Amino acid sequence: MMKFLTILLLVVSSFSYADVSGDGNVYYTRSFEHAYLNANGNNLNQVVTGYRNSCGPMSLLMANNYVSWYFSGQAAPFTNNSSEVKSALDRLYSYLGKRSNSITSVYNLNKIADERWGWNKHSILSTEISSLNTKSKMYNYLKTLLGNNNVLIVNLLPNSPLNSANIGHFVIIYEINDNNNMVKVFDPWDGSIKTTSKNNFFNSWVATAITLAVYP
Repeated sequence: MMKFLTILLLVVSSFSYADVSGDGNVYYTRSFEHAYLNANGNNLNQVVTGYRNSCGPMSLLMANNYVSWYFSGQAAPFTNNSSEVKSALDRLYSYLGKRSNSITSVYNLNKIADERWGWNKHSILSTEISSLNTKSKMYNYLKTLLGNNNVLIVNLLPNSPLNSANIGHFVIIYEINDNNNMVKVFDPWDGSIKTTSKNNFFNSWVATAITLAVYP
């Protein structure tokens, strides 16, 4: 079971509707980019806070901020400035029993989403499952999850097209566009939105396609 857990962890959305545009070849988390632009998304920034190992918790804070904006039209209160973002990170690290700015795993992120925030409907999946046993099959499944309005936190390889650091990195992928084979991600390193090619994403995504999909 532990081997199963290490490959891919998904906390599945409670939404059941699809949100695909036009011809159905674009899949995205509904209004994620609007939330980023209107709810202080650029304040969720590892460089500015100085917490340069906080990509996992920072991605979760962006997910939390998205949910706050999506349901209430308000940014989460911890996004007002970098000092408050840093304090929010400290609280998450304290909950995990870790020193602030420690490296975190997908298990740590799931623990926060599940136990601290009470987000549920968890499903554990893996590329070892016959129907999802390749990165391409998992990528196609991400489209379904995006269509069901999940926020997807993915793990990137070190020294890869989307991650120049020599350690792994978490980002949020919120749009897959099959019309032009491009994807959009939120990168907590500099608090930015980035558009990249499917190729670059594939070459950056860890071989086991580790993904944490979160929704309350």
